[in-house]
Amino acid sequence: MPSKPNLLFICSDQQRTDTIGAYGNDWIETPALNDLASRSFVFENAYVTQPVCSPARSTMMTGLYPHSAGVVRNSQPGRPFSSLFPDAKTIAEIVSDDYVCAKYGKWHLGDDLSPQHGFTEWVSTEDAHDGNYPNWVDPKHKDRKSDYFDYLVAQGHEPEGDYEGHKSHTQTQRGFFPAEDTMAAFLSRNTVEFINERSEDGKPWLMYVNMFEPHPPYNGPLNDMYDPASLPMGPLFLKKPEANTPAFNRVRAEFHIAEVEEAHPDDPAGYWRELRARYFGNVTVLDRGIGPILKALEDSGQADNTVVVFTSDHGD
Repeated sequence: MPSKPNLLFICSDQQRTDTIGAYGNDWIETPALNDLASRSFVFENAYVTQPVCSPARSTMMTGLYPHSAGVVRNSQPGRPFSSLFPDAKTIAEIVSDDYVCAKYGKWHLGDDLSPQHGFTEWVSTEDAHDGNYPNWVDPKHKDRKSDYFDYLVAQGHEPEGDYEGHKSHTQTQRGFFPAEDTMAAFLSRNTVEFINERSEDGKPWLMYVNMFEPHPPYNGPLNDMYDPASLPMGPLFLKKPEANTPAFNRVRAEFHIAEVEEAHPDDPAGYWRELRARYFGNVTVLDRGIGPILKALEDSGQADNTVVVFTSDHGD
């Protein structure tokens, strides 16, 4: 084993603290995260620099505030202030040159398809045109596809998204894929392969695994795992924000409550309960992707020489 420790970062997307046993949830099925927490430091006072995906990720990747890293809003190729500054050093550019540095999954800090900022091993999951991006009109991006896109097509999942000839698997479509084709499962298999390869070459490594789950849409292969009617609800369930909360929060709460009441007038609370059940189902999907990764560390004899960090970009 190398004398330098390996570094494994696993980041979920939009995950609440009350979805893990270490933070008091005693009914959700997350055995991998529970086991990891039982032998780890568990931080109870953590704050994001900005509760938005890309800015928060820029801080985790660089140690800088979002405005210093160059990312103050969600990343879209061609959108100002949504990509890392060229001189903003990521952790992959800070560790010594003998480290093999890998980024698997969501980048969300600029071009998702190209290895950059010190990472030489790269598995992409986000396509350059899977949102309403300014570069959709640029023909050179039409045929740039992520590794996940190619995998899904090989499994027979033809992309349903089509904008002026730009094909993509939409987030809505991906929510209906079987468990083995979720992003968590795809990244898990690729990460296990990377870990096993590193055990053979003996080089120290840095791995950043950025999962998608349990990010919306609240849909997945474990939708029926948790009974909406029996889910415990906290004291703030469907409670409107207090008058002294920021106006933006109050307006958004009013909008979403009114929207659901209009769409589901007979049982708006039931809708929210079902949404929560599906969300927790996707947390278990995430956990089932993390389990094989941690097992690969043990099986390959690298667990004792690997620092493992699990976190999320922000809550929900």
